[in-house]
Amino acid sequence: MLLPGSFIDSFRKGTRPEGTYEAKDIDFLKEKLLPTVQQAALDYERGLFQEFKTYSTSYGMELTNIREAIQFNNVHEGLHFGYMMALRKHLPG
Repeated sequence: MLLPGSFIDSFRKGTRPEGTYEAKDIDFLKEKLLPTVQQAALDYERGLFQEFKTYSTSYGMELTNIREAIQFNNVHEGLHFGYMMALRKHLPG
């Protein structure tokens, strides 16, 4: 992982936003976004995800391999994006 464990822990299942986020937090995310995706792609190409522990999602889906996990992650991130767009409509300016 290219992110600190403490950062990951603050976004695990069952968590919710605590406090406020500042511009430096957004900058941190922007800085890590592409390198994290690029590293995951390299690791996938290198076959580092051959061993995969089956994972049951909170949506009732069972992920049995890395391909399913990547596909599910894309849908999951799309849900987050949709919520952000909806919330944005309620911000001033």
